[in-house]
Amino acid sequence: MGRVKGRQDEIRLTVYLLTCIIPILGMPIHFLNLAGLPDSFLITISATLWVTAIISLILFLTRVVSLVHSFTVYGILAELMESIGLVYIAVTLPPHHVIGFFSNIISMMTVLLLLCMGMMRYSALVAAIIGTTAAIISTVIHPFNSYIQMTCLWGVIVFSCIAYSLSLIKMLKQNDEETQEYKTQLSSILDFFNISLHEMSILIQLCSGKTNDEENLNMSHQLSFQTKYNLIEIGNQLKNRQLGQKSDIQALFPNLSASEQEVCYYILLGRTLKDISQLTDKSVSNVSTVRGNIRRKLSLQPSDDLRAYLVNVIQNSRK
Repeated sequence: MGRVKGRQDEIRLTVYLLTCIIPILGMPIHFLNLAGLPDSFLITISATLWVTAIISLILFLTRVVSLVHSFTVYGILAELMESIGLVYIAVTLPPHHVIGFFSNIISMMTVLLLLCMGMMRYSALVAAIIGTTAAIISTVIHPFNSYIQMTCLWGVIVFSCIAYSLSLIKMLKQNDEETQEYKTQLSSILDFFNISLHEMSILIQLCSGKTNDEENLNMSHQLSFQTKYNLIEIGNQLKNRQLGQKSDIQALFPNLSASEQEVCYYILLGRTLKDISQLTDKSVSNVSTVRGNIRRKLSLQPSDDLRAYLVNVIQNSRK
C-alpha cells in the first residue's frame, strides 16, 4: 500500500483489515439465523454492519478514502450499532436477553480493543463514550445483577484499552523518532563522505577483515573513482602519520628495543594489551612483559600512566 508510511501505519492497516474481516465472515452467522438472538431488529443491525464492513473495505482498497478515515468511520459506526442493540435488548427483554446482553458487550469490547490496537485514540475515545453510555442506560432501565456485572467489566476493559493504546502510541512514536534520527545521521554521513549507502556497506565489509583478497578486489571494483581516490588519500595520510609517530618514538626513546618501540606506538594509539598481542602476533603475557620493561627503562612510577607520558614527551618535542 503506497499510502502506508511507518510502523504505526503498518500496524493500523493490519488491525483495520482484521476489523473488517471479522464481521464480514462472522455476521452472516447471525442474520442467517444460525446463531444469536432471532430478533428481526438485531438481525438488521448485524446485516447493516456486514454491508458497512464490505463498503468500507472496498472504498479503502479503491483509494476513495484514506486508512484513518475508513477505520474511524467503520469503528465508530460499529460501536454505535452494537450499543443500539444493547439498549434495545435492555428495553425489550427478548428471550435469552442475558445472553444477548453479554454477546453485545463482548462485541463492543472487541471493537474498542481493535480501535486501541490500531492506535485510533480519538476514535477509541468516542467508541468508549458511546459504549459506556449505552451500558449505563441499559443498567438503569433494568438493573439486573448480570447487567451490572457486565457494565463493571466494560468499565475495566475501557480503562485498560485506553491505557494500552496511549502507551503503545508513545512507544511507537519514540521508535519512529529514533529511526528518523538514525536516517538523518546516516544521510549526513553519506553526504559528508560523498558516498552511497551501497559503497558504505562495501567499506564496512572491507574494514571488517573477514574477507579474502579476491573478495576485497571484487568489492573494490564496485566503488566509484572518487571514493577510491579518497581512500587512497586517507591511507597516505594515515601512513605518513604512522611513520611520523614511529620516527618520533625512535628519536626520543633510542634506549628502547625495536619490539618495545613498536609496543609504544600501539599504546600511543590507545590499543589494549589484547589488541597489541593480535597486531604483533605475541601473547598477552609477552606484551605485558614488554610494557613492564618499557616502564622500567623510562623510570616510571606505578601511578604514572604510560600512554599519557608518551603523549606528553612527543608533544613537548614538537614545541
